[in-house]
Amino acid sequence: MRYSLLLPAIPLLLLGCSIEGDLGGPGLRRDVGQNDDGGFSPPLAGAGGSTNEGSEDEPGPGELPHPGDFGGAGPGQGGGGRGGGGASPPAPAPNQVCYPGQDQSYTTCFPTVLKDGSFPSGYSYPSSSSPAYAAPTRFVDLSAHAASTKLAPNFSIGELMQEWKGRYAIYEPHMVAKLQTLRDQSGGALNVNSGYRSPGYNAGVDGASFSRHMYGDAADMASSVVSLNTMKNLCEGLNADYIGMYTSHIHCDWRYTAKDPAFFSAMPPASLTPAAPQHDASLYEVDGRYHADVTGFDEGEPYREWTAFDGEGRVLEVVASDDYEPPRAAVRLEVMVGGQLTAVLPDRAAPTQWYVRASTEVRLETLPRAEDERAGD
Repeated sequence: MRYSLLLPAIPLLLLGCSIEGDLGGPGLRRDVGQNDDGGFSPPLAGAGGSTNEGSEDEPGPGELPHPGDFGGAGPGQGGGGRGGGGASPPAPAPNQVCYPGQDQSYTTCFPTVLKDGSFPSGYSYPSSSSPAYAAPTRFVDLSAHAASTKLAPNFSIGELMQEWKGRYAIYEPHMVAKLQTLRDQSGGALNVNSGYRSPGYNAGVDGASFSRHMYGDAADMASSVVSLNTMKNLCEGLNADYIGMYTSHIHCDWRYTAKDPAFFSAMPPASLTPAAPQHDASLYEVDGRYHADVTGFDEGEPYREWTAFDGEGRVLEVVASDDYEPPRAAVRLEVMVGGQLTAVLPDRAAPTQWYVRASTEVRLETLPRAEDERAGD
């Protein structure tokens, strides 16, 4: 039996929770309410869980975790300025970008250089009519600055922009402030696996054509102390425009936030937005196991979190796994995919009806029964 769905992605998901597990294995089961923060804590960098940098929302081959503390000082620091709720920073001089810095005074400033014929290859941005995807015109020359320079109390240049991903880079000051806020709110170190990527580097790791990492307003990250589900909630609290959940990390970006004029000669209107990305999923059952095939998650393998309910609506178990065999008492199934959509099979005894929930949208579909469609696969 097979059930298909196609819907626009939405930035926030108001259904379900997410837990960390090896989606290539038999699944990770937990009793309801096992963790106080709503999920399992992710593995520390290097302690399990791959980081395959690939596209707009997640990392893939060649993207290595950065060594060090990733923000090792105690919680309670930072978060002010742009994106953090503090006092307005001083206006930067022309053709320079200013970051919060160690003292969050926004006086850690760097000159920006105009992109010209002297730039190396690998800086051809894709053309787009959307102002949110306008190509930057000025960049920071990373070769002129020490990678250890603090952009915020717990983040340095080398954690967010690396010369081996492109000598010339951009990273929005509001992103640095938000990362510091996320670090403070989570109460421990953040491993930012991917910040800025030049178009050439992004293409080399099979990144999405319009990956937000090329525009300096995205981060792929995992916390050393809280679950990915908690990180999702924190990004939602900071009004992230897009959140994608993967097996090893979470992608949060603020693609529709106004751009810093230090990087863009013509400021694109923040009110105009491109079409939302499409996520596609197919739900089907083979020999008692349910599967959810997906496309549109272009940075790696998305989370699949299965929830089984009994006839009274009580949760029997929650499992993070590629596929799922529910307990005999299960009447209703839900699978959350990548933090973007949830497919629901309300009655296993009458599986011709399913519906999908995303944010406040509820859509009911009735499909003809497909007997043994997957036989022989």
